[in-house]
Amino acid sequence: MTDVAEHDLTAEIARLRAELDAWKQRAAAAEAAADHDVLTPALNRRGFVAALQRTMAYCQRHGVPAVVSTGCLDMVNFGERSTVPSKFAGRKFYQHNPQVTLMRTSPEECAQLGAVLADKLNGSTGSVLVLLPLRGGSGIGAPGGPFHDPVADNALYSTLKSRLRPDIEVWELDCAINDPVFAQAAAQGLLRAIKGVTGDHTSPPSG
Repeated sequence: MTDVAEHDLTAEIARLRAELDAWKQRAAAAEAAADHDVLTPALNRRGFVAALQRTMAYCQRHGVPAVVSTGCLDMVNFGERSTVPSKFAGRKFYQHNPQVTLMRTSPEECAQLGAVLADKLNGSTGSVLVLLPLRGGSGIGAPGGPFHDPVADNALYSTLKSRLRPDIEVWELDCAINDPVFAQAAAQGLLRAIKGVTGDHTSPPSG
């Protein structure tokens, strides 16, 4: 090998190493910025806890009324199927698309999520209304869907209700979260909260 060729090879190796180091730094930065799931603790793009903390911190700071529900707490979000940790083998999965694999939360995990949500809501300084869609908290969690599991849903709802402050209002709705009646109840609850109306209701007031 000539001196020129050896110099070129050395330079190429140095360039490739620098490029590899740059990619490693990007990957580390992305992982540091990503949210970890409260249950797994795998990286989870849903970022439930982080989003909840940001929202409730704003409500607490400004006394903003909050209308809250439990949408998509019936699932844990992974990336491609190969990213699912082996310890979850045998669990119920749904392949949303090639890049997103969903895992159904168990009754025990749902109870844990209910406790987390209640603890965050209890710190609110503004009025809080919680809406519970008794027939499912997602499109695939509704009756006939692959994640429909009334036992797990009940674990979520019963734990949440048992840990909430007594003054926090809860509406239990006999529908799935994507049903029009749920959207109507959410809008009605928000309008009541904006007007400063509160009450001791377990369902939307009539009229």
